[in-house]
Amino acid sequence: MHRVGHVIRVVLRGAGLVCKLPGLWLHAQAAYRKFRQEFVRSAAQEGMPEELAQHIAHGLRPAEYLSALRKEKDKAGSPTG
Repeated sequence: MHRVGHVIRVVLRGAGLVCKLPGLWLHAQAAYRKFRQEFVRSAAQEGMPEELAQHIAHGLRPAEYLSALRKEKDKAGSPTG
């Protein structure tokens, strides 16, 4: 019976984390928008073309970052990588 209780606790904790994901994602998106605005403004003040700064900031989006991490993990796990 102890094992069943442990499994139930683990499942409930996992469900709690899944419920928090949308909020965490929205927070990451809001933080990225603030970062992007500040990065582009600062880069333009330092003389970087605004289009280049926007392109760099676009590559640093949370979704792009996670995608790059996934590709890195896949490449590390492949027999040729």
